[in-house]
Amino acid sequence: MYRGTHCIIRTIEVDDAPALSALYDPKRPRAALLDARRELAPPTMDELRTALGTTADQGLGMLHAIEDLEGRVLGFGSLRHTPKDHHFALLSLMLLEDRDCASPLGNEACGFLLVEAFQHKLFSKVLAQAFEWEQSLRELLLLRGFTSDGTQRDVLHSSGRWHNMETLTVRRPALGPAAA
Repeated sequence: MYRGTHCIIRTIEVDDAPALSALYDPKRPRAALLDARRELAPPTMDELRTALGTTADQGLGMLHAIEDLEGRVLGFGSLRHTPKDHHFALLSLMLLEDRDCASPLGNEACGFLLVEAFQHKLFSKVLAQAFEWEQSLRELLLLRGFTSDGTQRDVLHSSGRWHNMETLTVRRPALGPAAA
């Protein structure tokens, strides 16, 4: 568990299923919740509880609950990678309220995930994705050093139209002469 200045970050638990379920809004899907086919497939509450109840983390990324200092769950974050490629990870930062991305809490949560990626997991780069309506997430990522790799057109069909998704990347900071 990480207790910071603005948030508490801990491993997700079965009781977090209702808060996680609230992120699956079909009117405003999140890029981080698309499945492998680039579709939004909202799980049932039972499916979420079952998935969260399994403790077998196969090295594909841990899902963290992000709480305020009073213990209210405000969102979730994770780093995912495939076993075949240990050089980069996909960062998912999903806060229940967009305004939290622009807050010190969002900045601290993103920083925690980047420290985890670069200092503990030793990834060389981290990717993140955002739909056009995830502007506050995009701004936070840019603030944390991410740069745009471009926009994928017509990734998701929702609410009667196609939507674009931007991919952003940050590389591990170069080690200075002192580290050599």
